[in-house]
Amino acid sequence: MINPLESTMATTHDSTHAGQEHADAWHTHAATEGVPQAAHTEEVPAFRVLGLGILLWFGVVVTIAVIAVYYLAYANDLQISSEEYPERFGGENQAVHTGQLQARRTVLEGQFMNVTPAWADAEMGLVTIPMTKAMDKVVARYADRK
Repeated sequence: MINPLESTMATTHDSTHAGQEHADAWHTHAATEGVPQAAHTEEVPAFRVLGLGILLWFGVVVTIAVIAVYYLAYANDLQISSEEYPERFGGENQAVHTGQLQARRTVLEGQFMNVTPAWADAEMGLVTIPMTKAMDKVVARYADRK
């Protein structure tokens, strides 16, 4: 036997049965409502998007300009203060420090550059050689790897 509901559903494409109202009255529109509104993002306002992009671009440029001006002002103030107060930035003490650094460099050069080759630890095979000779050996070793 044929079910009457199956035959009705097979011939029509309605989701509601004959004689029933629409399942949701919200979907029905009257002619007095006018033209339906567009859904969100269905129509993209291109000029608004372009305007927003330009506004953001100018915002980034202005931010970078403000940071650059601040940096230049800070650097200028630092330079002026170093000229006005040289004792804060080396000044007279700088000559003393330079002399101490030069003396330390001389001692270190004597320790590392003018070393006579000798066994540092014969059991481990360690030899002391001048720094310049050691650098030359390292460069020669890595030059062979090309």
